[in-house]
Amino acid sequence: MVGFFIGSLVFGYILDRLGRKRGFLIGVAGMTVFGVITAFSNDFWMFAIARLLVGMTSYGAYLAAFVFATEITGPSKRPLAGMVYMVFFGVGYMMLALYGYLIREWKTLQLVISVPTILFLSYWWLIPESPRWLIAVGRKKEAEKIIRKCGRVNNVPVPDDIFSESWNQTKMGETTSKDTNKTNEEKGTMLDLFRLPNMRKKTLILFYNWSVNTLVYYGLAFNTSNLGGSDYFNCFLAGAVEIPAYVLGLFIMDTKRMGRRWSMFYTMVIGGITCVGATFVPPCGITLWIGITLATISKFSVTCSFGMIYVFSAELFPTPLRSTGVGMCSMCARIGGILAPQLLLMSKIWAKLPAVVFGVACILAGILILPLPETRGKKLPETLEEGERFGKKPKKGPDVYSGYGKITKVEEESSLPMEAMVIS
Repeated sequence: MVGFFIGSLVFGYILDRLGRKRGFLIGVAGMTVFGVITAFSNDFWMFAIARLLVGMTSYGAYLAAFVFATEITGPSKRPLAGMVYMVFFGVGYMMLALYGYLIREWKTLQLVISVPTILFLSYWWLIPESPRWLIAVGRKKEAEKIIRKCGRVNNVPVPDDIFSESWNQTKMGETTSKDTNKTNEEKGTMLDLFRLPNMRKKTLILFYNWSVNTLVYYGLAFNTSNLGGSDYFNCFLAGAVEIPAYVLGLFIMDTKRMGRRWSMFYTMVIGGITCVGATFVPPCGITLWIGITLATISKFSVTCSFGMIYVFSAELFPTPLRSTGVGMCSMCARIGGILAPQLLLMSKIWAKLPAVVFGVACILAGILILPLPETRGKKLPETLEEGERFGKKPKKGPDVYSGYGKITKVEEESSLPMEAMVIS
């Protein structure tokens, strides 16, 4: 978990500076190397440090691939890309339980799950860089080439006049000093998440929700060993439950009536209520199954929201800060993961206290989601100014974010070719 914490911070910066593709490959290379080192550890500290580095680099690869998946698709297919991505997390969960059952020697198991990841290095030749990232850092000639190729593959025509004059100047190497300063400004920094009021509000709410999602998710997952029976079967079952949860999340978050915001609200609140309710059901007779049912519903609901918050967060942050923002959110989530086993120790004070804390925190997180703007079917914010404007009601008087300049017609049109990349 500490490795995840470090990786979410370090790789958020790497992805926004070096790009999604390079960040992914750095993560894959580290995950493979340190995974093999783990298998040959001679003592506990060597094992612990190697596992920390595995957590850091594997999360970097995970974050890079997720951000890329959301940026390469248009609004109508974005939830599908994000939630199907999370479904395979559950598949991996079940595969680990199967491998663990078949391979009882831990060093062999570690090699079996680490060595095949080297195949992902072939993605250097198989996938392009994210066009949205290329546009954000001013490399528009490369972005145009990728967009036009996507248009040809998907049989979506990309008109020649859809690109502005500023694109042609950049392609010919005639970028002015003003354009260069603007590009540097639009790269953004971590401080931009807190500098402007609307961006700061959205960031803090997401930080809390990610922390609670992970806290409750792992708190419930760590408790599966108390179900009795085979540890391998319990692990497999915990992964199997996640797949229908992610599928449901994909369906409800893309409905007109629910959208992202209300889907997050209902799943978090239901998860919190059932979590608290399950702990007050006497564990005997028929009520035992009532308690198990409530606990299962709680795990199902939290898993559902756990998948949706990735998509929701990626849509709220502007392109120059998307990887950094999601990475910072994940950093807060890892704090929840680190605290989860410690909070379970509160049962020594009162047996029901951990579940009550998890449930109340979950309900509060659901309520705090409501002030955030709905992102279903909306254009992703491409600049820092668009990120600050998104979800904010216009007010009379000077804008607090006027220093970033007005959104020009050129900037509005620069995202239109993204629709050429919708997967058909």
